[in-house]
Amino acid sequence: MTFKKLIKNRLALAGLIGLALILLLATLGPFLIPYSPTGQQFAQLKPPSLKHFMGTDDLGRDITSRVLYGSRLSLSIGFSAIAIALIIGLIAGSISGYAGGLTDTFIMRLVDIFLAFPYVLGAIALMVVMGSGFLNVVIAIAAFMWASFARLHRANVLGIKEAEFIQAAKLSGASNFYIITRHILPNTMGPLVVYASISVGIAILGEAVLSFISIGLQPPTPSLGLMLSGALQYVETAPWLMLFPGLFLFLIVLCFVLIGEGLRDALDPKEYA
Repeated sequence: MTFKKLIKNRLALAGLIGLALILLLATLGPFLIPYSPTGQQFAQLKPPSLKHFMGTDDLGRDITSRVLYGSRLSLSIGFSAIAIALIIGLIAGSISGYAGGLTDTFIMRLVDIFLAFPYVLGAIALMVVMGSGFLNVVIAIAAFMWASFARLHRANVLGIKEAEFIQAAKLSGASNFYIITRHILPNTMGPLVVYASISVGIAILGEAVLSFISIGLQPPTPSLGLMLSGALQYVETAPWLMLFPGLFLFLIVLCFVLIGEGLRDALDPKEYA
């Protein structure tokens, strides 16, 4: 029923279709474009053509293959970072909201510490300590995004833990773990799903920022952020170097925002009343 409501939203449907196309292109990239994303085998700074749909860069690499491979990396980092942040946030928010008391106070003060830093600045600081690399980028982004999930989920738990069916489960002798996993989580996941879908786009943008300032993924990895950074000096002479990576990054983030907005409407009990 939720999916039917989702596809009735034209913007959400556009986001789903756009994301599906990007995923398809990123997955089938090696079969569609038979050029290595790191191979320096062509003339430098050639404009878009039938042979190179997005042109070549300053090192003679095919931009199309690099954009498709970079999109796959960005999506992988976004999904991985948000999955980790969501799991940590679910655990922390569940314990904090359900237990209350000193446990709640301790976890929320820890959340406040992480929320005091803009997540990109926090991720930058962590990357400086840990060093560059795919796994470190995922960890750095997740480390400063879990707190938002924890706070949101705690609020949801507080709003439902005094409900009659929760009290009935307690009186029946159900364990706290059973109550949280079987009664609380299924009834509080809606807002988290919406926030997670939007946060994937935010995480992808965060990876692009880290790579753009050269502390995320490193050359010759075809990251969208790295491609944008390298294209700065060729904005006037070879604008396609920045146009296509920037366009794909924009479309990926936009798709997740549209899907998140559609999910919010679809999961709203007042909608379609």
